[in-house]
Amino acid sequence: MSDDLEPGVIDAELLRHLVLKQRPKGEAGRISGPVILEEVLVIRLDDLNILRIDNLWMMTSLVKLHLALNKIQKIENLDALVNLKELDLSFNYIEVIENLDNLTKLEIFTIYNNSISKVENMDSLVNLRLFSIGKNKLADWDNIVYLRRFSLLRTLNMDGNPCADIDGFAEFVYACLPKLVYYHYRYIHPRDKELAREKYSDTIVALEKTEAEAQVHIEQQREEEQKSELYSAAFVEQLDSDQLFNSLYEGDEEGKALLKIGDEAMELYNKMMGNFFEKKALIFLDLKRVMKGMESSDIDVQSHYDQLDITAVEFHNLCETTETELMAAELILNNQLEKTNAAFERNLIELVSTFIKDAQAIFVECRNSQQIFNEQLSDCANRYLSNVITKADDPKLRIPCELQQIMTDKEALNKATGGSHDYHTQIINGREDVLVKKAKKWASDTCADIHREVHITNNFICE
Repeated sequence: MSDDLEPGVIDAELLRHLVLKQRPKGEAGRISGPVILEEVLVIRLDDLNILRIDNLWMMTSLVKLHLALNKIQKIENLDALVNLKELDLSFNYIEVIENLDNLTKLEIFTIYNNSISKVENMDSLVNLRLFSIGKNKLADWDNIVYLRRFSLLRTLNMDGNPCADIDGFAEFVYACLPKLVYYHYRYIHPRDKELAREKYSDTIVALEKTEAEAQVHIEQQREEEQKSELYSAAFVEQLDSDQLFNSLYEGDEEGKALLKIGDEAMELYNKMMGNFFEKKALIFLDLKRVMKGMESSDIDVQSHYDQLDITAVEFHNLCETTETELMAAELILNNQLEKTNAAFERNLIELVSTFIKDAQAIFVECRNSQQIFNEQLSDCANRYLSNVITKADDPKLRIPCELQQIMTDKEALNKATGGSHDYHTQIINGREDVLVKKAKKWASDTCADIHREVHITNNFICE
């Protein structure tokens, strides 16, 4: 690295200069034409005392980027290089692997001789085939476990790291990365892989089990996201499971405390939950009836002229006749469109109204269930309070700390149960309002879009 040079700055002038300098010599270089940074595929910025990666955003076609032998401390400003396949950051001062999220096409990543202590933030490099991270500060063997996610990785260089000098580490690499072909740029014999697998069999079995469970979780999460998008489009997000029910108690500390009264309260709790699940399921039966497409056919008016040489009178009459026919066709078309659109609006509003009515009926049931639950919980709590008062002098009496302020007297108890009920009702009402507003807005926006399309079409015809 050249310490006697002035700190290098990456700018457009330097980039163009290097592109010209790195072009083929002779005739091939002369016929390459002017430098267009957006079209450059390869550039080498090695040994230029560069302190910071910057101003590469215009080089969107870049496939190979070399920045070795500089003074770079941070990986940054590479987001625009979405076509990059090879990145060399060797012999710099980088301590953290980061900001590589957009480099999904990267196949070769060399970061040899830096100060990296952890392999991380590389999940997006799904096409990684060669990874050289030798002569860094890697000590933890878990860094190899992290590399298992790269199914295309075939070449790995870890030489010169603290972990690489420990006996058994190479075998651990072979066992953890069975698809690896070259380690420290040396071919791995299949027999060595077999022996390594046997040596670390317990570790690998445990890893495979953990990864399988994680994969199941990822797939479930992906399914949940897809389902959430579907339900959101139907205005019933967060209603397909127990999210609404759980939200009743998220901010209701007194309600949670009241559930600690005993088994009777828990039975009421479980009964309400089961009742709630049954009734919210009705919402999703209504979804099947909500959206139906309406088909329409375009009227294609086409005029054919069979004769070109006609008299002035015949031509004038033909123009008048054609104009009359077109105006008649336009009138018919507009009437049909108006009728069709009016019918569509009526049907759409009716469907949305039916959906809202059915959904509101479900929320009414939710509120009724909450009311019944509150009444039964209040009865249970009052009996508990009476028991507390009766046995006030009993040294064996134990009141949960969450209930001590509630169970002082009947007024405090009624305030707690009433406040809990009001909070739950507010949550249910709020979710109902969200559904109704979303459904009405969707219907209104859809109708407005239809009117806008008709207006544009009419203006086009008039012109």
